[in-house]
Amino acid sequence: MNKWQEWVREHQAYSTNYGECTEWVETLLRRQQVCADMVGDRADVEDRLTKLQELNAEKEQGAVRIHATTEMGEKLYPSTAAEGREVIRQELRYELRGSLPWRENVSYIIFAFDL
Repeated sequence: MNKWQEWVREHQAYSTNYGECTEWVETLLRRQQVCADMVGDRADVEDRLTKLQELNAEKEQGAVRIHATTEMGEKLYPSTAAEGREVIRQELRYELRGSLPWRENVSYIIFAFDL
């Protein structure tokens, strides 16, 4: 019975971490989109550039967070039924790893602002 409880706790921890991670990525993508507009007066553009540089500084933190969530999910495979494993794989493959291009987008937008 103790092993089952441990598995349940691990699944709950992954689910919580996954939810927080996806929420964080979605927030980051919204922040990036707001900053991408290069129209406005000089103060507006400089403000957006500052915000983009903050996002750029968060790239490493984001990669670490996504990597940690991926590891948590992969550790669940042995204690998860086939159907559940596939759900976890899809979450990790499409929703988290698919969000990684935001890192390159931030760098590109900053480069465009610097031109």
